[in-house]
Amino acid sequence: MRSSNFAYYKSEILYDFYYGNLDYNCYQSKAWRRCLLDACDWTAAQKAVVYSEPEGLPALRHELTNYLHFSRGVRCLADQIILTGGHQHSLAMSAIRAVIEQID
Repeated sequence: MRSSNFAYYKSEILYDFYYGNLDYNCYQSKAWRRCLLDACDWTAAQKAVVYSEPEGLPALRHELTNYLHFSRGVRCLADQIILTGGHQHSLAMSAIRAVIEQID
C-alpha cells in the first residue's frame, strides 16, 4: 500500500512508478484498441499462435549460439540451449533434471 502521505507529496512527483495506476489520457484509447486488434489479426494470419518446440524457437537458439560465441567466447550447439519463461522456470527445470539424473 502507498504511504498515507502520498497525497501530500503528489504535487512534487514528476513520475509515478507505482504499478497499476495508468494515465488513460496519455494515449488515444480508440487508436490503441485499433492497433491492438490489428496486431492480433496479423498474428493470427501468420499462424504465430501455434506452439513451437518446447526448448524455444530453433532460429532464435541458433542465433544465440552465434551471440554466445562472439560476445562470451562460448561454443555450443543450438540443441544445448533451452529458453525458459524466467529464472524460476529455469531453476525448476534444473532441479527436475538433477532429480532425474540421480534416478538414472
